[in-house]
Amino acid sequence: MICYPVRKEGSIGTSLVALLKGISKLDNSLGLEIAGAMNPAHLISLSASLSKFILNQKNCLSSLNIALQSGSSRIQRLMRRPQFEKQALRRATNNMRLVNPKFYFSGEIIVGFNHETDEDSN
Repeated sequence: MICYPVRKEGSIGTSLVALLKGISKLDNSLGLEIAGAMNPAHLISLSASLSKFILNQKNCLSSLNIALQSGSSRIQRLMRRPQFEKQALRRATNNMRLVNPKFYFSGEIIVGFNHETDEDSN
């Protein structure tokens, strides 16, 4: 599911939000959560549609784990991770909290990656 939001050649031609909508139609009483970590770049691209989905669902998504790994663009490149801007991620998470103030985030952060400097950590 981590790469599910991005439509690529060979994909099933849908998005994570479309999948969640389909599942919620099966049984409205089911609570939906995303297990596992979401890539920050994917969360940024999905934040508007995911926020709208959360707003319209009663039993859905109270938390999300974000695989931050590093807030440094240089380290993201060295790790060969999709790059994201910290401010864009902050806006995406703030928008989701506006929709549901009780929504919370957890994260995975890698510290001490090869060639990481103190400046990269800030």
